[in-house]
Amino acid sequence: MQSVAPSHNSLVEAKNLYLEHLDSKNLFSFDLKDLDRTGFSIKVASLRDEKGFTNDGFGYGTSELESEVGALG
Repeated sequence: MQSVAPSHNSLVEAKNLYLEHLDSKNLFSFDLKDLDRTGFSIKVASLRDEKGFTNDGFGYGTSELESEVGALG
């Protein structure tokens, strides 16, 4: 059976593209894995401005890279 998951290279490319277009000085990310008992990697990424946090995303995955791409996207 063929995997439906994205390849490692596709995930790296997606992560790099997101980071290239997001304001990294105002990007906050946090790993929630230790606060949860699912066994999956969970990340949150938020953009901040002078008023505080503006946009946030949560990413879940079987690897840290998968969850990071999910949070950024």
